[in-house]
Amino acid sequence: MTTSYKHTQKGSPWFYWGTPLLGLVLTLAVVFIAVKAAAEKANANYVDTLLQDKVVLITVPVLIWAGLFMSQLKVWIDGEFVRVRFGCGTWRKKFALDKIQSAAPVRNDWSMGWGIHWVGNGWLYNIAGLEAVEITFKNGKKARIGTDEPGKLAGAIESALKK
Repeated sequence: MTTSYKHTQKGSPWFYWGTPLLGLVLTLAVVFIAVKAAAEKANANYVDTLLQDKVVLITVPVLIWAGLFMSQLKVWIDGEFVRVRFGCGTWRKKFALDKIQSAAPVRNDWSMGWGIHWVGNGWLYNIAGLEAVEITFKNGKKARIGTDEPGKLAGAIESALKK
């Protein structure tokens, strides 16, 4: 299949640098607390120390995954679908071209935020910025794909719909 459009948008530096860094800081803080509790044997409680270790085991991988997940958003159009992939491919979505009625550049309200979530009239797929393309489906449903080149993406979708 021929790809008529392909673009990768980099995520906010907060997500791909800040999130793992935050994970490291939280890990160091929890380790410090655990070491301090162990040093103060009179106040140390094995259950509390074990719980803190579980916090590290859960928090760090989640933060690292979030950093990788939000590092980039790749959008491409092949002969059948508009495809969206977050980060290193942990999450993917595809929209069938034969079910799309139209696509138009839009500007998201700042309160819509980033990530994947319902925004009132459809789903939002966004990693950074306020620019997006709103896809209207033939059944009346909508979806928004965040992008740093909304005109090009909307044009490419509209062009693919005419083929």
